[in-house]
Amino acid sequence: LPTASSLLNCEVAMYMDRLAAGEEKFPESFGSLLEYVRKTNKFKSQSAVDEALNIVDASGLPHFARASLVNLMPETVEEARALIPDLDSLPDDDLSHILTNLKNTQNFVTN
Repeated sequence: LPTASSLLNCEVAMYMDRLAAGEEKFPESFGSLLEYVRKTNKFKSQSAVDEALNIVDASGLPHFARASLVNLMPETVEEARALIPDLDSLPDDDLSHILTNLKNTQNFVTN
């Protein structure tokens, strides 16, 4: 779909948690997927998710590259470039700044 954008694991976890809190019954696969996205979720609060989105949205990168950065949380510029080829156009200093800001958000934004 040309207008579809990639979701962050943390967004999926929050959506699925809201669904699971209801009274509707879901297949077993729903529970397995919910367990997976909770485990891979890098940002636990809505404010942290919002801040992470603000950081990557300001980069001007394609949606898939933005989601990949947040979902994978690479430690270094080299690791990020190896995992996400779309980052090749971004200068090292800019990418390093994004990675640092994401890590700070992950560590310090909790509410």
